[in-house]
Amino acid sequence: MVERFVVDTFAVFMGVALAVCAVAAGTFFWARRKLRSLRARLLGSVAFGDVTVGSLATNARLNRRGVTTSIVRRQLRTAVEGALAAVRAAERAGAPICELGTLAADLDVAARGMDEAMASMGAAGVTPVVLNRATELISSAQALRAEAEHLLARAAVPGHAALLESLGTTERSSSSRQRRPSLLRWRLLAH
Repeated sequence: MVERFVVDTFAVFMGVALAVCAVAAGTFFWARRKLRSLRARLLGSVAFGDVTVGSLATNARLNRRGVTTSIVRRQLRTAVEGALAAVRAAERAGAPICELGTLAADLDVAARGMDEAMASMGAAGVTPVVLNRATELISSAQALRAEAEHLLARAAVPGHAALLESLGTTERSSSSRQRRPSLLRWRLLAH
């Protein structure tokens, strides 16, 4: 009878220990995920020059709007820098860029202003309207980049349009916007 009591007590102890271990493991993995997210936000803000106490404190809070704001700011910078680089490359290649240089400069000024405004508002102060304006600038930058890449391809490869038409593809799809230039266009540029 004493042996049975010891076995039952041991079984209950092992069950409780297993439950505590499962909860501890779940808590550990949850906390690790949150700390990695926090670390990534803090490193991102430091990398982009937001080293003020306010921005670090804002990024330290676990809010989704702050993550969205930093993502949109990064996408805005990337899209505008890509558009500027594409316009410069088309200009160096001798493509007739017409007003693309002016548009790129205006886009750069607008994007810098939007980025500064979003940085000064802090992550918690940025409204969905501001985020929508930033995404409009991102789509404008992507369209400008696509146009500059198209002009670059026409300048770099003589008969570019004729080659694409003979291969059965259209040069630009008007029904759907492509975020990246087609692989066919890049293959034609490489050869």
